[in-house]
Amino acid sequence: MAKPKKRTAEAVSEPSTLLAALKFCGLVTQDIGPINATHIHLGANWATASNGIVSCSHPIAEDIYACPQSRLIIEALSKCNENISFNQLDASKLSIKSGKFKAIVPCIDPTLLNIALPDPPIALINERFKEGLSIVGILPNENAQSVHLASILMNGQSLISTTGKLILEYWHGLDLPPGISLPKAIVEPITKTLKKLAQFGFSQSSVTFYFEDGSWVKSQLYVEKWPDISAILDRPSNAWPVPGDFFAGVEAIAGFTESGFVYLDQGCLRSHENAAQGASYEIAGLPKGLAFPAKQLAMIRPFVTSIDFLAKDMLMFFGENVRGAIAGIRRNE
Repeated sequence: MAKPKKRTAEAVSEPSTLLAALKFCGLVTQDIGPINATHIHLGANWATASNGIVSCSHPIAEDIYACPQSRLIIEALSKCNENISFNQLDASKLSIKSGKFKAIVPCIDPTLLNIALPDPPIALINERFKEGLSIVGILPNENAQSVHLASILMNGQSLISTTGKLILEYWHGLDLPPGISLPKAIVEPITKTLKKLAQFGFSQSSVTFYFEDGSWVKSQLYVEKWPDISAILDRPSNAWPVPGDFFAGVEAIAGFTESGFVYLDQGCLRSHENAAQGASYEIAGLPKGLAFPAKQLAMIRPFVTSIDFLAKDMLMFFGENVRGAIAGIRRNE
């Protein structure tokens, strides 16, 4: 693609649409870091940004060729409430004026950045994927050393994530490829926007999610593959409706546990294995069983409707489009 012509004359724009585009790109930029992560590339009627792992791009009406510092141009535009005039003083400065307000935003030479290109779209996608990503995306730890703890697995028609103690699957039902390990960094750029998902594309090393307005988010992928977790999620279970006060009980005694686990006893939930210690909470019909981490139990509260407390060494749970398991520990008999 030919290098866009440098703009030296003033251009006039409405503040709201450009600001929305730059805020979208700002979901992947940083205040401090390498220049590609701290600047937004403007050119050929597109705003594009990248932090090295996730890239995004948004169409803009403005015919500007510049690379302004991300935080400062967003800050400047947020102070504009009238028509905005842009004047590129040189490659290192962009003047922004609106009414009585004026700001000089530092820039870098646009040729210093490599602009990401999206994967061609190959499938339709919708908001069910975004909903699933918002649910399973809370579990991965991007600093974890194992791929299954650091990423989200695109498993065909579902999304899966795990903490190592808790595994969670969301069924979106879309016809998408399996075996793709998404970095946690892609969760916020997709779930924090009100834009609606429209299309999906991928390659061996990247995926791209398109929104209805043509904007897109692209992510690099983990090379490592997830281990086979089907034996956990597909194990036989006999789930019953969650006792109405079960999660209230977990919340009530969680502050008393020293191990981080809560213990299932007959008709009772305890913070300690020994009934003479800690706190307890009466729950009619609760079976005596394993101990489970209170933190993981609290995480599944919003979407669980039925539970099997006695699925061998696991607690199996189910909800609308959701299933999963929590690893337990055996009590000392």
